[in-house]
Amino acid sequence: NGDVQYLRESETCYFLVNLELPLAHTEDAGSVK
Repeated sequence: NGDVQYLRESETCYFLVNLELPLAHTEDAGSVK
């Protein structure tokens, strides 16, 4: 049960990172330029 919960949390973090990274990368590129 603990492993399943951990996997679910990891998937959630993974999805959040996938959504946030492109946005942050775009903002950083725009700020630098």
